[in-house]
Amino acid sequence: MGTRCLGQITSQQCNESTSKYVNLESQAVRKVAPEYPAEPGFHVEGNVTVRIVINKKGEVVSAKAICGHPLIMAPAIKAAARWQFQPKLIKGKPTKNIGVIVFVFKDVNRDRGN
Repeated sequence: MGTRCLGQITSQQCNESTSKYVNLESQAVRKVAPEYPAEPGFHVEGNVTVRIVINKKGEVVSAKAICGHPLIMAPAIKAAARWQFQPKLIKGKPTKNIGVIVFVFKDVNRDRGN
């Protein structure tokens, strides 16, 4: 997996292996935005891709960040775990689903003067 340096922390960059999953954002019936860390001096931006497993009820039962900056992975995972989806139907029966959500983080601390 490729990496790139953002400051002193190495970020896991997304590539073809992470794009094998379907982006499930459009199938969500409830979305929760991640909270940007509010620590003064924290200035990280970028995308975090979270792989999710959804049960037959449409609930997220597993969430794992597969690429993005390590300092913003935890808020992305926490938000993804609270999403709700329309259950995937196969032949009219609900089934589990696996895919990704991509969260885009903007540096809100820059606007606050931190």
